[in-house]
Amino acid sequence: MTVDPAVEALPAKLAALAARDDVRAALARTYREGPGPRRMVTAMFVLALAATVGLCLIVHGLLYIVAAAFGVVTLVLGVALAGYLLDDTSYEYQLVGVVARLSGPVHEVRLARADGSEITAIVTDSVFAGLLPGDAGVGLLSTSKFHHVLTELTRF
Repeated sequence: MTVDPAVEALPAKLAALAARDDVRAALARTYREGPGPRRMVTAMFVLALAATVGLCLIVHGLLYIVAAAFGVVTLVLGVALAGYLLDDTSYEYQLVGVVARLSGPVHEVRLARADGSEITAIVTDSVFAGLLPGDAGVGLLSTSKFHHVLTELTRF
C-alpha cells in the first residue's frame, strides 16, 4: 500500500504549525455550547409536570385522558432532560491533520493529533467536501463517550 507524501509529511507539518503564534492563538480559543435548548427542555418539563399534577387534582370522568396525555408528554420531556443532564460532551480546539477520508454511510475522517495519536471523527458534508489527506489546521472537536465530531477546520 502506498502512502501519500502529504500524509507522510503530516507530523512535521503539525510540529511546524504548533510553533506558530497565530496557531497558538487559535488553539487558545474556547467554545461553549449555548444554554438555550437545555433551558427550554427544563422549562417545558416543569410546565408539563405542573399541568399533569394540576389536571390530576381537578379532573374527573373522561378528562383523565387529557391528564394521561400530559403525563406522556411529561415522560418524554423527562427523558430529554435526563439526556441533557447526563451529557458529558467536551469541546476543544486541537491541532489536527487529515490522514484519510473514510467512506461509509456517515462521513468520517482519520485525524492525526499533534501528540502523535490518531482518531476517527465524524464530519458534516460541507467539511468532508473540503478536506483532503495532508490538510492540517486547528479543528473544533467535540468529544463524548461514544465518538468524536469535527465541526470546523481552519487551515494554516
